[in-house]
Amino acid sequence: MSHPKKETEKVSDFMKTNQEKGVGVDHINRLQLELSNLATGQYYEFQEVRKKTMSHIRNIVFRKSTGLDMRELQKKKHKTKDEKVYEKEYADRNLARHIKNLERDGVFTSAESGYITQMLMLSEDLQEKEHQYKKLVEDLVRKEQIYWAMAHHKDTDKSLIHGLGPISVAMLLYYFGYCEYATHVSSLWKFAGLFPGAKFVAGAACSFNPRCRVSMWRIGDSLIKHSSPRYKPIYDTEKKRQIELMENGAESAPSRLGHADSRARRKMIKHFLADYYRVCKTLTNQPQTKPYVVDRLGHRHFDDVLVWLTARKQALMI
Repeated sequence: MSHPKKETEKVSDFMKTNQEKGVGVDHINRLQLELSNLATGQYYEFQEVRKKTMSHIRNIVFRKSTGLDMRELQKKKHKTKDEKVYEKEYADRNLARHIKNLERDGVFTSAESGYITQMLMLSEDLQEKEHQYKKLVEDLVRKEQIYWAMAHHKDTDKSLIHGLGPISVAMLLYYFGYCEYATHVSSLWKFAGLFPGAKFVAGAACSFNPRCRVSMWRIGDSLIKHSSPRYKPIYDTEKKRQIELMENGAESAPSRLGHADSRARRKMIKHFLADYYRVCKTLTNQPQTKPYVVDRLGHRHFDDVLVWLTARKQALMI
């Protein structure tokens, strides 16, 4: 366990490094942040339209290739026994070949084939716009202090938190900003739907932001895939604990492995957002509170991210 005095010194080092840059809640460049949010929103709008278009074209090509009625509700079992085979065979890059084959076999008329091909080309244009906005987002995010404080080390050009890149930071800023409107970290958790039973039902009132939840889940995926030394162990430990609950038949045990995995991911993402809240509040000199489980219940698994980041930066300088 770290010595309290040394930890206090590391937190002071973090504060000093960032306060020397004149950062404070009144020093946030609101126009710059708004431009970043605008670019981030447009990036995901183009991405969503492209994905929906390609998914619809893929659905048409698959149905015509397999003889399924266009009006029949498609279920996964209609695709193939091996989902990986379906994903490979009907990947975006293979759709043009399938369209030509269907036209050759007389399933598509030349006019129908032409219309679908035009839509494919339009989707390629959308992807180009998507890439342009992505570059713009990355350029704008690199002007934000939170990026250099939490995601990247400017002096060594190395990652501070593996799996946290400019697009992930852009998503955090898009939904939470510098946490100016979040009194407690639980506000972030609630907005992102990181609580048991959070479920989106079309047409019904929703107590969280579904898109934000998807975005946080993507960040979680990235942290796991990059084996983030700060967050991946949280996921691994919690998943192991949940599986043990299943094996022991505990009352609170998850019903299946997928459920155990979701619980572990949720815990890791909540820990990450608690860190984001802490860094943002410190950077901008805002009042902050500790998570309820730490302040009231005495849990100790939320170690100070400022201490961790300071140690990480010092290690990168060696």
